[in-house]
Amino acid sequence: MSEFNGWEFGMDQQVQITRSGEVGRVSGRAEYKNAENQFHVKYTMATGTCASGWFDASDLTPAPAK
Repeated sequence: MSEFNGWEFGMDQQVQITRSGEVGRVSGRAEYKNAENQFHVKYTMATGTCASGWFDASDLTPAPAK
């Protein structure tokens, strides 16, 4: 975790959304006192539509290398 100053993911890091397998980039981070960190991710949905949303850290993994 120390690689990103205490954050699970770095800004602009490519991540995978665990539930859908879609891949995007971190564009924002939120830290909470009584909840897990959240990350704003911009990604392309399987349908080709551009999307963005906030995800709990546990809903994301580093994207696999291509």
